[in-house]
Amino acid sequence: MTQDAADFLEALLFQLSEDEPQDIREATIYDFSPEFIEGVESFISAFRDFANERNPEALGSADNSPRSFGGNMYWSLSGHGAGFWDSDETKAMQPLLEEFSGGKYRFEQISLDFREDGKLDLAFIPEALPEYRAKLFTWKGKPE
Repeated sequence: MTQDAADFLEALLFQLSEDEPQDIREATIYDFSPEFIEGVESFISAFRDFANERNPEALGSADNSPRSFGGNMYWSLSGHGAGFWDSDETKAMQPLLEEFSGGKYRFEQISLDFREDGKLDLAFIPEALPEYRAKLFTWKGKPE
């Protein structure tokens, strides 16, 4: 797992509310399904490529920020009041991220549950998981 993906997942788990079941609130980044982790990693990697093409200086500033890149990506698209936009050194990344993702609240309503195999993933019936995971981790211009 990349450091960016680990930081993204840590931010996601950190924001879980007290309303979530205890087992989900006690989960770690290592409890996520490989497919969910792959979705996070491909989304972040594609955004890095997009940002590097559009504004390499902004990407460099974000990489040199004391706050994590993956965490900033989650917070920036979750509606939780933090992210790239709230720091002078990284604020140029926010419009790029919103353009890339097609909106600014993509991760606002993520609901998690454990699958039958014990791995954490989106809370959908097993047959629907691949479709909804693909929708969550898609981006503007993603090849089919």
